[in-house]
Amino acid sequence: MSPTDQQVLESFPNEPIDHDNKEHYRGRLQRRLLVNRCGDCGTWSQPPRGICPACWADAPEATEVSGRGTVYLTMLLHQGPPAPGVDYTRPHPVVVVELEEQPGLRFTAALVDAEDARIGTPVELTWIDRGGEPTPAFRPARRYTGMRLPGKTVVITGAGSGLGRESALLFAREGANVVVTDLNEKRALAVAEQIGAAGGAAVAVRADVRVAAELDAAVATAVAEFGRLDVMFANAGVPPEGFGTVAFEDFTLDAWHAVNDVVLTGVFLSCQAAVRQFKRQGDGGTIVVTGSAGGTTAYPGFFSYCAGKAGAHQLVKCLALDLGRYGIRANALAPTHGMSINFVMPPDAEVLGRSYEEVAAAATGWDPRNSPIPLKKGRPPGLIDSANVALFLASDESEYMSGMVLPAADGGTLSRVAMMFEENWEQNLPPEATTGD
Repeated sequence: MSPTDQQVLESFPNEPIDHDNKEHYRGRLQRRLLVNRCGDCGTWSQPPRGICPACWADAPEATEVSGRGTVYLTMLLHQGPPAPGVDYTRPHPVVVVELEEQPGLRFTAALVDAEDARIGTPVELTWIDRGGEPTPAFRPARRYTGMRLPGKTVVITGAGSGLGRESALLFAREGANVVVTDLNEKRALAVAEQIGAAGGAAVAVRADVRVAAELDAAVATAVAEFGRLDVMFANAGVPPEGFGTVAFEDFTLDAWHAVNDVVLTGVFLSCQAAVRQFKRQGDGGTIVVTGSAGGTTAYPGFFSYCAGKAGAHQLVKCLALDLGRYGIRANALAPTHGMSINFVMPPDAEVLGRSYEEVAAAATGWDPRNSPIPLKKGRPPGLIDSANVALFLASDESEYMSGMVLPAADGGTLSRVAMMFEENWEQNLPPEATTGD
């Protein structure tokens, strides 16, 4: 609920509050940085005012901006009572920041946690308590600390095991706040605890991707715990009944729905929950979907799964087209090899954290010459190989990618024809095959 005029006046007794700047202080009380953008001339103004300073038209309702930007000007000031991170009783750094939403949209505030900011330094909004009043300030942006997801909040479905778990651990190491969701709450809690023990930030939420309300609750948890949502990683999946051994004509409709309620409808509902929050925030967002090589090629007996994954791939393309205008992008990765052995195990089985190939290699050793994968490496493919692709799609490194389905850990498999060739096949050709005789 928006603070009343009386609450604003009582909260800022030492500030010169009037009709023109009241919305600015209302936003401060909510720890939101508010601006206006004129509907007539497009001019951005800060602090928000009731009238556009450029064309004098009535300004629209104030809107929130991210507070991210770069230093435009630095100064030293001496005024005001002390606050955590800033000693206002001594000269302290103040920066004019050009906000990322629009060139020329600038905001002046104290700089905390660094005194060596230069023009062009990336910064982000923070809040300090100055004399009992919430006051905006800037600090060096965490996303430029060398990590690839610093400060970003990510919801991952199916994160209790397999690729979801591997990605949750990786994303946390790269600075993300992770909401670990899984149908198996015990697994989700274990992953969140592992992240916390390593110094990361995570919360666990039991969520069934077939239930819209539970996905909405997961997004709400992200916002309540970390302030916003940046990335939805719709990863949850299940194999078909019989794991490919049931004949097509014997596969029941219930079995069909059991797969596609998760790998297709679950993706749809996950994306819906995220998009609602992205639109509320107003500054875009990122969707990553775990597709499959089975969404573009066929796995024997996996007709329900492959159909669902193909649908998820196409949904990503539709979202890229329909949501791009809001700054929301959507991409999928399509893993081939290196996927979780837990996928074929019962839901209550121990989480092994290894791929099929890694489990086999542990038993018999890894000899790439015996692998059908064209790319020959000294180790088997693992979950991390696809998690790294998910990380790329979640990060700002792929900021201008949308609607793409990116093969992951295929090792050249998707490039080959159906005909199988032995190693060194060319050495066994008859002489006339190489001479053209």
